[in-house]
Amino acid sequence: MRKTLYPLGAAFWCAGVILLCQTAATEELFLVKPYLQLGDAPALAKHESLILLWHTSGKTAAWSVEVRTAKDSNWRKMSEPQATTVSAPAGPPEVAGKNAAKKDGPGSPGIPRHLVYRASLTNLEPGQEFSYRVLREGRDVFSATGHARK
Repeated sequence: MRKTLYPLGAAFWCAGVILLCQTAATEELFLVKPYLQLGDAPALAKHESLILLWHTSGKTAAWSVEVRTAKDSNWRKMSEPQATTVSAPAGPPEVAGKNAAKKDGPGSPGIPRHLVYRASLTNLEPGQEFSYRVLREGRDVFSATGHARK
C-alpha cells in the first residue's frame, strides 16, 4: 500500500508547486495591480466610462482589457491600453519651517523607470456593477469587478 500512495503524493506535490509558481509569476507582472479612476468626465452621462491603470516593469508586452456588464453575454474588448514611461531621480531633503530651514530627514527617494498603462472602460451603465479583466499576451492575468458612478 505504501508504493501506491507515493505516486499520488508526488502528484499532489507537483500540482502544488505548479500553482505556487503561477501565482508568483502573476504577482511579478505588476508593480502596482490594476486600479480604477474616475477620469475627467465632468458630469454623469447616459453611458459612463472609467479609467483603468496599472504599473509594470519597463518591459513592453501585448496588453488588452475586456469588460462585461449585466447586458453583455460576452466580454467586450476595450481600446488598446496606452503606456507611459515614468521615473524620477532622488530629490534633495525636504524644505519646511521658518526661513525654509531644512528638515533632518533624508531626501525623497527616486522612482525607478517603469511603465504605467492606461485603458478606458466605456459604455458602462450608471450605478451598475461590471466585471473587467486584464490580459497579457492573450492570457487573463487579472480580473475584478467595479461599479460605474451613479
